[in-house]
Formats: sequence, structure tokens, C-alpha cells
Amino acid sequence: MTLDDPDSFGSEDDTRRSDDWLGPREDGAGDESLERIGRYLVFRQIGFGAFGAVYLARDDKLKRSVAVKVLHSGRRMRGAGDEGDALEEEGALLAQLNHPGIVKIHDIGRAEDGRLFLVSEFLDGPTLGDRIAGGRLSIEQSVQILIQVAEALGYAHQRSVIHRDVKPTNIILVDDSQPVLIDFGIAIHSRDMTGSQEGSIIGTPGFMSPEQARGESHLVDGRSDIFSLGVIFYLLLTGQRPFEGSGEDLVDLLASPTLEVKPPRQIDPTIPKALERVCLKALSKRALDRYPTALDLAEDLRGFLRQGNSIGQEESTVISAKVMPKGLRCFEREDADFFLALLPGVRDQAGIPSGLGFWLRGISETSDPFRVGVFYGPSGSGKSSFLRAGLIPRLPHRVECVLVSAGVGDLEKMLVERLMLEIPALAADTARESIAKQARDNPLAFLSAGLGLYPEESKEDDRESPDGEPLIETTPGPSLSEMVRRLRESDLLPREGKVLIVIDQFEQWLHRQESGDYRTTELFAALRQGDGKRVQFLLSVRDDFWMGITRLINDIDCELLQSKNVAGIDLFDTEHARKVLREFGRAYQRVPEIGMDEKCEAFIDASVKDMESEGRIFPLQLALFAEMARGIPWLKESYRDFGGRKAIGIEFLESMLSERSQNALHRSIEAPAREILEALLPDSSTTLKGQPLEAAELRRRAGLEEDANRFE
Repeated sequence: MTLDDPDSFGSEDDTRRSDDWLGPREDGAGDESLERIGRYLVFRQIGFGAFGAVYLARDDKLKRSVAVKVLHSGRRMRGAGDEGDALEEEGALLAQLNHPGIVKIHDIGRAEDGRLFLVSEFLDGPTLGDRIAGGRLSIEQSVQILIQVAEALGYAHQRSVIHRDVKPTNIILVDDSQPVLIDFGIAIHSRDMTGSQEGSIIGTPGFMSPEQARGESHLVDGRSDIFSLGVIFYLLLTGQRPFEGSGEDLVDLLASPTLEVKPPRQIDPTIPKALERVCLKALSKRALDRYPTALDLAEDLRGFLRQGNSIGQEESTVISAKVMPKGLRCFEREDADFFLALLPGVRDQAGIPSGLGFWLRGISETSDPFRVGVFYGPSGSGKSSFLRAGLIPRLPHRVECVLVSAGVGDLEKMLVERLMLEIPALAADTARESIAKQARDNPLAFLSAGLGLYPEESKEDDRESPDGEPLIETTPGPSLSEMVRRLRESDLLPREGKVLIVIDQFEQWLHRQESGDYRTTELFAALRQGDGKRVQFLLSVRDDFWMGITRLINDIDCELLQSKNVAGIDLFDTEHARKVLREFGRAYQRVPEIGMDEKCEAFIDASVKDMESEGRIFPLQLALFAEMARGIPWLKESYRDFGGRKAIGIEFLESMLSERSQNALHRSIEAPAREILEALLPDSSTTLKGQPLEAAELRRRAGLEEDANRFE
């Protein structure tokens, strides 16, 4: 594997670090004796790298100074019949970029020895690297620079140009303040490039993205440049690089799946929280967790400048709202104020975690919205709480949400009832249609009913026409699919409005369809009617039903796209689990409101360590443990004396079911409750879901076959 680093193109760069590149140069350091390249008079060499050498020259024809980059003759392009043609096409693409934050490409040609060269404007000014070396910039200066560079990158990305080597020495500060991106040389090689060896890594160690460090050129896109921009922002905010090392060791660090970034505020607590979040989001090791576009990053930073410190104050309010644990029950709309504090993930300037922001953006999308979304996760991961307390309370006002659970009852019937209840215009339209249908089908009965010709004592079911037929028939309402079609096609909704139909526990409906063909159901027909713009569906499903939900989505002529309409819920990592457990402890008055006692922290650490599996913890586990431990001191010795998490759970159940101080009903059902728990709980501690059992089997195991009421 080789690591290639391009030379700076478009400026005189005297600040190159010795660890900025690795690997052999193909043609040495360039030809110092060159006097002319085409019509350009060469003054001197000002840079060199893996792709070529850069010269300061003068354009005799237009009488201006230029930078000329002569590409090494050894570079080859996969799939290009002629290297020159391919490179010229890429050069022409760069020449079309016209943005004040991007160096201008003036010309592309071929030197006398056949090598290709690119000509750009020559920019006179220090690099951002020079400015950083002179001392830290102010917060406002740093943010302004990042905004302008992000906007320039956003412009290039929209035109399918990825820079791949964003770093301080590739940003020139014209007039000492206007940043201009230089050296798009790698972009020329970004399509189907083999390099000198297979597996070439393209970029600068310390600034390249994890996918670049792993040699995953097929995964490199605009978000890779966003990661590099995050490294620069970190450097501007803290005065330190987020990743230290040299050469291939640094590349290995960036490629590691366990890559972690020290939060900037741990280095300098005066850094605004909002900017720390922007920086960490850009530096997410997974591309999916970064900003989707550089323009989104720029917009967040502009919002910071517009609102100043009010953003930080608003976030503090959200995080400090008092958490109210609910045990095994899911959180609801009334818990929305504090619920955000319980969610993991990088947050935007409004304090919205990335997982929640993904769905809010997808639902708010107007140009190309998804028809059906799938939200998945294991049992106990908090999907229902996420929907009820996280997503639904924060939907735009133009979105009318209808939420139902597929757990029990007739799902199609429940949806019809909720649609009629939540959308009065639909109910009124349905009533009008019903009346009109009665008038068409049986005008005599309709007229008689309207004139009140029936005697009061007569019953509606007994009213008959002379031929023995009922005068008034009950007119069935529209089907679920018909309702969805009406909402999609009619003006029953406001002009910019839409209906979001959220179905929780959707796996229950899928399970009930296993003995039949779901394609004949009303819900299947209704899902096909969703268009995303006026009617949109979001299905919450357990992850072990993934194959079933995938088949359903395919059958409704939809597709699941990871960055658009499908996402899983994140389990807690150990750090976030500790934070949430502290909040639960404060709510139960087991943890101090301010500060943390060392023994209390040890209790939390030991509890989390016991619960974690492969570095992850189920939110339900955490909530249940806090509920069980609310009656004991949260001290290290208490945890040890009780015998750990499992012993605390046993003690809790014993106190709930056996103690004389407890409700007599609780004590009376102790034996059957134990049998039911033993039947349902999984054998392994790595999952929260055991094997499903029929109600009759549970009654048998509990010894309540003859006492159905007590079982219920």
C-alpha cells in the first residue's frame, strides 16, 4: 500500500511539514532546469508531490503570473483508453468551477515531453496553516473561515468534484481574510485511479477521512471532505490536532474502527457547546453520521453567528430539564422536554441528536420525500419512546401525525378511526359522500328519512319498503386505502400539508400475516397509496423481522435507501449509559443534583459494566435497573454488598411480590408471576426477548387454566 500526498497547487507553499506525505515519488522532485512550459515562462519551482511539480510562471500572452502544475508521466487512469484524454476531461471539469472560494483553472495542455499540465491563477497570500502557526484565531474568525470553505466545497460537491485533500496549507487567505481552496489536483485523479500500486491511499495523514485511510476509494464522497474540514475546525478551536502521530501510524489510527475524538471542550472549556457539536459531527467516524452536505455544515455555523450565545443557553435548558423515569413504560409527548437528554448521538445547533434529525429532515423534505420509512431496532431499544417523545412532538406544524400501535386489535380499523378523528376535513368529506350515496342508491328512503315520516316508536331495523326491503341501509364508509387515496388526491389537507401515518410495533402485524397473503389486505393497498408528499408512512419494526419488512417494501414497489428512508435506533454506549443513569439517579434522589460523589460514580460504573455487552447497553435495561435500585444507596459498597445487578433485581422482585407491606394482590400472584417470568425471559443476557408463547401455554405454566380472569 502507498500513501500519496499532492503538492500545493496555486500558491507558493513554504510551510509543508515533513510528515505531510509518505511513499516514493515517481519522478523525483521535479525539473529545476525547466525554462518554459508551453507559452508559460517558468520562474521557479514552488512545490512538488506524488502527482507532479508546481512552478511559478508568467503567461506571456495575457501578461499575468500563474501556477503551472506538470503531472508526472507515470500516472495512469483505469478504464481510460488514453491517459491524456481522461485527464483533459477532468481538467475541463475543474475549469468550469466558478466560485470565489475556489482557485480558478485557466488552461490545460501538454508539455514538449508529452506530460500534461494545468494552469491556475497564482494567489499571493499566506495559507491558513501560516495563520494557525502564528497563534489561535478568534472564535468568530474561525467560524467565518469555516463557513466560506464549506460553501466552496458545497459548490464543488454539487458538481461532482471531491477535493480529497482539504487541509490548512491548501487554503490561501487572499487579502489576509478571504479563504480560497487550492490544489484540486487529486480531484483529477479521483475517478478510476490505480496510482502506482493497488490500494493507494490518497490524501494527507492527519486530515484524511477514515474511509480514505482504509483505501476505500469507492466510498469517498463529499462527506470525506467534511471530515477533513472537521479536523481543521478542531485545530482552529483548540490549537491542537485531533489525531497525533506520523506517517503510516497516523493512517492506521484513522483507519481504526475504534477511532475516538477527544471533545474540544475537554481541552478548552470556553469553546461554545454548539461549536463543539458541529466539530464532532463533522468528525464522526461513520460517514452517515456526518453532515450530509458541506452546505448543511455552513448553515449550522451561520446560525451560530446569527444567534450567538443564545444557542448555548437554549441547549442548556433542554439538557437540564428534569428527567422523570418511567420504568418499563415508554415515554410520551409530555416527556418531550427532557427526552432529548436521554438520546445518544452527535447533536446539531438546536440540540437535536443525529438519529432524530435524520427522520425530521426526511419528513420535512418536499422535493423528493420518501413514501414509506422503516425504523428498526431490537426489543428494549426504545423505539416507541423515540417516536412518542422524540419525533412526533417536534414535527413541523404542517405535518398531521396519526400514530397507532399494531400490538393488539384490528390495525386497519384503528387507522380508519384515527384518520377520521385527527383529520376533520376527511370525516366531513366521508359523511357527505355517505349521504350522497344513500340518495343515489335509495332516493325514496332518503327523502322519507329527511322528512321524518317514520313514527317515533318504530325501530330503524324494522322499517321496510312495500317490497319488504329496508328503507334505509347502513352505508359502509370508505376503506383505508380509499381514505389514503382521497388524502393524496384531494384538497382535504392544507396546501403544504401532509399526513404522517406512524405504525409502531409493526412486527405484530407482520406476524399475524404469516398464515396468509398480506398483499390482499387493506393495509397493503393503503401503503401503495402513499406518495410521500401528501401521505407518508413510517413503520417501526423489530430488527428480527428485517426479512419480512424488506419483502413488504419490495412488494409495494418501494426501496430502502440507508441515507433516505431507513435507519436503526442506536443502543447506548457505556459513556452515554453512565450519563443517563446519573439522570435517573438524580430523579430518584440517589445522586447529588450538583457534582458527583466518588463512591456514587463507582456504583454507576460498576452497574454499567455489568450491563454492557460488546460495548452496548439496552435503554430498557438501564431504566429497569434504575427502577430496581431506587430503594438502595447508590454507593460502591452497596453494589458490592447486595451482590451486583442481578442480586439487586432479585431483591426488587422479592420486595414487590413477597413482603407483607406490599399490596395483597401482588403477594397473591407471586407464584404464577414467577412461572410466567421464567417462561418468557431469555436464557442469554445478551438479548431482551425470549421465545414467544401462546396465551394458553402461559396459563398452563402459571397453573391458571381454570382461572382466565386472574390470568388476565
